Amino acid sequence: MCYGARTTRGGGIDQPVDLSSSILLENLKVSGYRLADRLVGLDLRYVATRLARFHATVVVIKLKKPDVFKETVMKTIFEVKKEPPYFGDDFPGLIAILEVLSHLPVVNQHMGKLKEEMGNMINPRDKRLMVMYHSEFSKCLEIFGCDAEAFAYDDFLKKIEIEAPKIFFRAFMILRISSLAESNVPDLSNKSKMFSVFKENSGLGDTYFKKVENLVKEFVDRNWL
Repeated sequence: MCYGARTTRGGGIDQPVDLSSSILLENLKVSGYRLADRLVGLDLRYVATRLARFHATVVVIKLKKPDVFKETVMKTIFEVKKEPPYFGDDFPGLIAILEVLSHLPVVNQHMGKLKEEMGNMINPRDKRLMVMYHSEFSKCLEIFGCDAEAFAYDDFLKKIEIEAPKIFFRAFMILRISSLAESNVPDLSNKSKMFSVFKENSGLGDTYFKKVENLVKEFVDRNWL
């Protein structure tokens, strides 16, 4: 539970974060909460339904309280573009990361496309998960009195085809970080150590390389690359 948070002592909602920012959270460890094993992951059915509820909540706010949505949610939204975001001059870049993975046949085979295109991973071909997500999403809208028919399943699938090509870079990056053994997670406060994750394959096992191959193959097969 979050008991309270602030980004600044200033009164404006658009005030930049300053040294007076703070957040007060409950210590969930006392209640037995623990993080899941990053290498095992969570039940995708659980993830799909919870993610659907989260997304539906945002839509409900937009439909029911447009002014609140405009003054809060909209100020945190940005357009996801196909090109990768800028991480700073110290970032090794995707080309360097791809070179580290060039020993994988599928990566080497499509290296040209990957370099040209160079940002969850629920397999969009698993219709059971997609149906489950959309069903839970619609159910949440209906609970709050919103018209779920305005968000038809066919339109949902069309939207995926539009947005999916934009997120390869992010999926690629997150996959690498989430596949690290806990003992190999770098000190995130040290930029050079953090970026070392993308320059070498230490701490990454066969499961990770298999996931990379599946990710690249999925995007190629669906013409998203």
